[in-house]
Amino acid sequence: MAKSRRTTRLPRSVPAASAPLPSPPRLGRLQWRRDGAICAGLLLLVALAYWPVVHNQFVSYDDDGYIVENEYVNSGLSLHGLHWAFTSIQREANWHPLTWISHMVDCQLFGLEPAGHHLANVGLHAINSILLYCLLLRMTRSVWPSAIVAAFFAVHPLHVESVAWAAERKDVLSTLFGLAAMGAWLSFIARPGAPGTPGRGRYLAVMLWYAASLMSKPMLVTLPLLLLLFDWWPLGRIMVGRRDSGSNRRGPLATTGSARPSHVPLSRLLLEKLPLVIMAAASCFVTMIAQSKGHAVVSLARHPISARLATVVQAYCGYLEKLFLPIHLAPIYPLAKSVNYLAVIVCGNILAVLTFLLVWAARRRNYLAAGWLWYLGMLVPVIGLVHVGQQSMADRYTYLPAVGIFILLAWSAAEAVARWQWLKGPLVGCAAGALAVCVLLSNAQVCRWASTKTLFTYTLAVTEKNPVALTNLGLVGIQEERYADAERDLQDALRLDPTEIDAWGNLASLYVKQKKYDAALAAYARLDHLCPNNAKCLCQMAKVLVEQGNPSQAENLLRRAVVLEPSSAMYHYYLAMNQQSLGRIDEAVENYAFVLRMHPHDLTALNNLAWIYATNSDACLRDGAKAVEMLEAAAQGKGSDANLLDTLAAAYAETGQFEKAEETADAAVRKARAEAAVPEAIAAMEKRLDLYKKRRPYHDRPAK
Repeated sequence: MAKSRRTTRLPRSVPAASAPLPSPPRLGRLQWRRDGAICAGLLLLVALAYWPVVHNQFVSYDDDGYIVENEYVNSGLSLHGLHWAFTSIQREANWHPLTWISHMVDCQLFGLEPAGHHLANVGLHAINSILLYCLLLRMTRSVWPSAIVAAFFAVHPLHVESVAWAAERKDVLSTLFGLAAMGAWLSFIARPGAPGTPGRGRYLAVMLWYAASLMSKPMLVTLPLLLLLFDWWPLGRIMVGRRDSGSNRRGPLATTGSARPSHVPLSRLLLEKLPLVIMAAASCFVTMIAQSKGHAVVSLARHPISARLATVVQAYCGYLEKLFLPIHLAPIYPLAKSVNYLAVIVCGNILAVLTFLLVWAARRRNYLAAGWLWYLGMLVPVIGLVHVGQQSMADRYTYLPAVGIFILLAWSAAEAVARWQWLKGPLVGCAAGALAVCVLLSNAQVCRWASTKTLFTYTLAVTEKNPVALTNLGLVGIQEERYADAERDLQDALRLDPTEIDAWGNLASLYVKQKKYDAALAAYARLDHLCPNNAKCLCQMAKVLVEQGNPSQAENLLRRAVVLEPSSAMYHYYLAMNQQSLGRIDEAVENYAFVLRMHPHDLTALNNLAWIYATNSDACLRDGAKAVEMLEAAAQGKGSDANLLDTLAAAYAETGQFEKAEETADAAVRKARAEAAVPEAIAAMEKRLDLYKKRRPYHDRPAK
């Protein structure tokens, strides 16, 4: 008689949640001796590739707007600057407060010495290379493929733009925080917490690092999808059919896996990424507002959908070409004036074939599809569907997406060596040779970023019909007082692209240098039409009007500039100067006071305000004692000049201290002669000195 089979049932009182949870993925552990040596090697590679950067200058391509001429940044850390960093979305058409703050820290430490700023970028890049190695090692437990990927990331010439360009700090900084977020996420999934307590603290760390990345540059809005890709390869948290996709059982590289199943329901994986998706969506929304207000988004009328799709297809293939043949690199590759349909068809077929082959091969070697999807997916935010700027592609956009291609190649080589040991020597030799070539090419590319002139002379040589290169060479011509060459370059740029706003601005500056004020105003008017509500343009127009003797019209423009950027001390300063010349002293005092609240050590504003208190014709406004208090300490400092001493002398005379007034005025005259001041200014100081000798104070004439 057959016996009935006994089955064991769980008691009904036990909740379903008490069933065994999927085991967390097995992560690699760092070994200090081995991994320390590899990290030291990465540092050496970065040093060899980037050492010429210490001799590089700032370039006029964004470094001026980000650092040199940015009053909020170049004055270092301040509460005023921090407030501006978090509230400004129009400057440079981006909202990236942590990037602004990092530049402020550099200015606080190094001033406007370029070497310090460049070395900070190189240091961040070196840290990113080490973090990338550690991240891949933890996920895959494969040492040498991870090291090879990190090494090519460290020295590939395509990454020079992100490192040697001071204004591109946002790239290396956002990647630093993004890699930290990935590392925190690995810690979260390795120890997700007990049932009902899903590792909230560790997940909060992920969110904080991710927020920091997005507040440096919104490049990593695709991070949630990248983490989902990691769930498939190399972590094996997603079940494909009846086999754990991460175990790679049919291939020789079993990078993950454990004794117990590690797959997790897809719904749980998606829910796990939901907070990060919400953060990415918010970042996209803010970025679109900032770029729209900064007039950086190219309209569909100028670059229609068909042209955008063509640009996307060609850019994907163009980046691949630059990855394997990194020559003729440039800071900007101009948009084509028309669509080359033959090139689009060829590039489209290449992408389709590669995608089909790599996805088909993923049945056995899923790292192939994972690397390819990493590359395709991470380029989506900058590939040109929402077109920003004038470029068809940019080297800096490959900074993190290129890692996908490096993964694809490194793990393929590792599998080949595992199958055929005789390939080890040749492949190691090829990798070493390729790294050596990358170091040499990167070193040469860093030297091309040495100055605006070297960078754009080379750019013009390797790209055709490049209005941005011509615009910057025109600016170099203005700085070197080669005005005829500058005008030729700028006019050539405008013939290629009549909407090139920087060319119009540089052309206006050229006309100001030549005292062609009407032509300068016409160029500024064209710039204002192309880029309305630009505070800098309005301020420059106002300065030209003042030179023409029209301060009343300049007043209106300066008021508009202040409304557009109410926290700008610079625009308040120019407005105060103009109001002072018009005799509107009460308003000038108010604006000078605003400047000094923002920048208490601004000697020019301090001197101008003290002059009003010391010499104004209105006795109700005069306050000689206050002027003395404002200037006595400043007169002892290094920044003291003849004008400041002259004002202090007037303040002493106003308070009846004529001996001090005479002594200080005499010092002002001597200093003015030593500084080669204009004769009229020296004569005016001497007249005031004569008044003090007669025991009489100096007062300005009342405004008419």
